[in-house]
Amino acid sequence: VSREVNLLSLSFLFIFFGYNSVQNFITPFFSESGTTNVGFQILIVIFLFFLLGGPLSAIFVSRFGAKKSMVTASILYSIFIASLLSQNLPLVYLTSALVGLAAAFLWTGQNSYLIVASNEKSFGASSGYFNTYLSLASAIGVLLLGFLASRFSFSVPFALYSIFPIIGTLLLLKLPDIGRIQESNQLKLIAKSITSISALRISAFYFAFSFIFGLIISIIPIDIKNTLSIAYAGGLLFIFWIMPIFLSYFFGKVSDIKGRWFMIVASYIVGVLGLASMYFSINA
Repeated sequence: VSREVNLLSLSFLFIFFGYNSVQNFITPFFSESGTTNVGFQILIVIFLFFLLGGPLSAIFVSRFGAKKSMVTASILYSIFIASLLSQNLPLVYLTSALVGLAAAFLWTGQNSYLIVASNEKSFGASSGYFNTYLSLASAIGVLLLGFLASRFSFSVPFALYSIFPIIGTLLLLKLPDIGRIQESNQLKLIAKSITSISALRISAFYFAFSFIFGLIISIIPIDIKNTLSIAYAGGLLFIFWIMPIFLSYFFGKVSDIKGRWFMIVASYIVGVLGLASMYFSINA
C-alpha cells in the first residue's frame, strides 16, 4: 500500500471516528427528547443532499483536484456534529444539508485519489486497506460513544467527537496533490454516465447497500434502545463495524484475483441473510 493511501486512510479514520459514531446515535439522541422523527428527517436530508451533490462534486474534483475537494468537505463534519448540541432545528437541518453535500465531495475525492495513488493491479487491496481503517474508527467510536452516552448525556461525547474530523482535515492537508482525472466537457460526462448501462448497474448495487446502511444507522439503534437499552447500542453496533476490520483487506485482495462480479454476488447473498435476520430483532 502506497504512502499516499496510508495517509488517506489515516485521515478518514479520524474524520469518521467522529462522524460515523455520532451518525449511528442520531435517532436515539432525538428519541430522548421525544422527537425521534427529527432524527429520521435529518438522515433523509443528509442522504438527499449527498445524492444531489454527486454531479457537482464530479465537476469540482475534475477541475480542482481530489485533495482540495476532500479538505473543503471535511471541515463541515465537525460543524454538523457541533450543531446537534445546539438543539436549534433550523440550524441542524441547514448543517445536515451542508454535510450531505460535503459527503458527495469527500467521497468523490476519495475515490479519485485512491485510484490515482494505487497500482492498477492492487485497487482491491488498497480499497480493502482503506476500509479496514474506516471500520476500525467506526467500531471503536460507536463502542466508546455508547459507553459514554449510558453514563453521561449525549452532549459530552458529541462535543468530544466534533474535534476528531478537524484532526482528519489537518492530515488531509499533508497529502501530496498527485493529479486529477481530466475531462474537457463535464456536463457531457455526466449525461454519458446517466445513460450508461454499466453505470446504472453499478449504481443499483451501490443504492441497495446504501439502503441497508440507512436501516442500520436509523432503525436498528432505536430497536436496540427499545428492546434492551442505550447501554447495549455501542456494543452491538461495534459488531457491525468490527467485521470489515478483519475482512476488508482480505476480500479486497480476493476481488483482485477472483474478479469484482464474484464479490458483488457474494456480498448480496450475505446482505440478504442479514436483512432476513432482522425479522427476529424483537427478541433480545
